[in-house]
Amino acid sequence: DRGSIHGHIESALKDYSENGVPFGVLTIGLDHMEGLRESIGARGCDAVLWATVRTLARNLSHADLIGRWDKNRFVALIADGRPADLAAAAEGLRALATFTAVPWWGDRISPTVSIGATTVKAADTMPALIARLEKALEHCTKEGGNRVTQV
Repeated sequence: DRGSIHGHIESALKDYSENGVPFGVLTIGLDHMEGLRESIGARGCDAVLWATVRTLARNLSHADLIGRWDKNRFVALIADGRPADLAAAAEGLRALATFTAVPWWGDRISPTVSIGATTVKAADTMPALIARLEKALEHCTKEGGNRVTQV
């Protein structure tokens, strides 16, 4: 849940400020959820959300974690904080999400995701980190989704 992932990010921020241990954070949103909710309903959307996050979680490193951030989004804490590695990890997860196929009343629902990514920066706070992620995810949405934006 949000409290748990929030606590892990706070802990990573503290570790970064005290020991210089870098990390990255991804915010992952399923694209076009409103339209999907209208066509398959809330239960169908929940099935798609959970199938997608299971796919993503299985493909994270053992040192990474993923948790629900809000109704339609997840946040992943990525232990390797190098920008090039974070971009590659985010792009890999984006591509993997498209292979998720949820059977629903004779149809197969294959979602796409948009991912905002950022690495920790000197003097970062939780609000500053989250603001960058929100900005990155908003950019993805404005561009039509199914993409990664790193800030």
